[in-house]
Amino acid sequence: MGRSSVWPGKSVGWAQLRIGGYVAFFHGLTCFALCTATVAATSLHIEIAERFVRNGECSFKLRIEAPREVDPSELRNKLTLDMPGLTGIEISGPNAQGAVEVKARGSRPGFYPFQAKWNWKGISYSAKDYCVVEADGARGAFRHVGYYVFLGRGDFWDPTHQLAVWTLRNWKAFADWMSAHNADTLFMLLNGYTLAYPSDKYLTLRDKFSNNARYSFLHEFIDYAHARGIRVYLTLTTDDHAQGFGDLYPETVRVDKFGYASSRRALALEDARVRRYIQDMVEESLRFYGNADGLVFHPSEEDPDRFNAATQSAFRQDTGDELIRVEKSQRYRWYNRKFAELMRSLYETASAKNSRLEFIMFNTWWQDDYVSVYREMLPEKFKICVWFYDEHEEKSFRKWPIWAWVSEFGADRVLYMPTGEAFLYPTDLEQQMERHIRTDRLISAAESLGVDSCVFFAGWDLGSDDDRRRDLAIAQFPTSSFASDPKRKQELLPELYVDYFTARKTVIK
Repeated sequence: MGRSSVWPGKSVGWAQLRIGGYVAFFHGLTCFALCTATVAATSLHIEIAERFVRNGECSFKLRIEAPREVDPSELRNKLTLDMPGLTGIEISGPNAQGAVEVKARGSRPGFYPFQAKWNWKGISYSAKDYCVVEADGARGAFRHVGYYVFLGRGDFWDPTHQLAVWTLRNWKAFADWMSAHNADTLFMLLNGYTLAYPSDKYLTLRDKFSNNARYSFLHEFIDYAHARGIRVYLTLTTDDHAQGFGDLYPETVRVDKFGYASSRRALALEDARVRRYIQDMVEESLRFYGNADGLVFHPSEEDPDRFNAATQSAFRQDTGDELIRVEKSQRYRWYNRKFAELMRSLYETASAKNSRLEFIMFNTWWQDDYVSVYREMLPEKFKICVWFYDEHEEKSFRKWPIWAWVSEFGADRVLYMPTGEAFLYPTDLEQQMERHIRTDRLISAAESLGVDSCVFFAGWDLGSDDDRRRDLAIAQFPTSSFASDPKRKQELLPELYVDYFTARKTVIK
């Protein structure tokens, strides 16, 4: 069976879903149905009018598209519902249109995916969808939830995006939305390929499209956000995502052992001009926006291996060896120590200006085998925001890097940021449900380890109101939060990969 693809349809009415060589039908944007069909023109699909409910009552209609010899009553007689956490299930119909109506209730707030199965002539058909029981102020699993957004281009592939051109009024409206939905944390990226603030020292790097670079409203916005209980963190990339700076000073860009630079975005951290650039951005950011709650630093996502003259000289001075001759593991341990030294230096600079600031470092792939280096070298005030995405993660369970960071730093010094599919809003129906379930599994891992902060990566796209409400429901009430025993939470995680719906049944009563 090939992957399903959506043919263009209107927001209401009928559109087509092609699976393999067959065509099924679903109802515009009101259906996330995933249909399995092996007989032409036969399918099962869901119509759900309202996914977000405050009173806990979820209802939807099931309909079959089948040859005329199929009696609509066959749908109800051979229907199986898999609705973990939803109780009081009532089935009525079929009505005059041949649809069966299902009603159920969720007793606790959260995200409730469900599936329906129908067997006919030995063939099984299925459809999946979900409802969200709104929290209405109920406390979720995480003490802090929120978003990471770009005030300028960041590393977006086009010159600008919708959030970069948001005005102060737009951001205030979003702060109102966050406050109304119990989200209290906002990371705001100030640099990247360009600078999303009116830098005095790097005039040519100012983002030409960023409204904050033009009008510098962030200080006023931070005060507004604080009045609504929202913490705002200035986020800065360091020796990567620096395309603009690399174009200005190509001699600072990382080179391999043959002297070749694969891009202009990744810089040699040992270059004095690069260190000055990073230091200047921190100092300017604090001068403009000293009312922020903290600083978040983003390490390089590129391979840290670099053989610039300044790098080779620094390595020789530190170790007495030649960088080009030592094993990769020795080089990488040294790269990690140099980055930890940078973090400590920036901490000393910033905390001297404002002792109440909080400090957070994102992790990235080349750091995950050297967690102990950061535990040894980072100041106690530093926290780690673990972000992780892997196209294979939804297929099998393994103890991904958050385990190591929690083990070394303790759960109270670790945050989790859903990334990968979590920041995309796919239109393909199968991908949508994969995304929601995958996000739940990864957040469940963080919650089961005692992590109490979850900050969604949004970057350039905050999605729709429904997207955000659903994601917050997943974050605030992940499947693991329904298990009270810590041991059971850990046992549950691999089960969510083997059979997601059955695993949920075991903990959601």
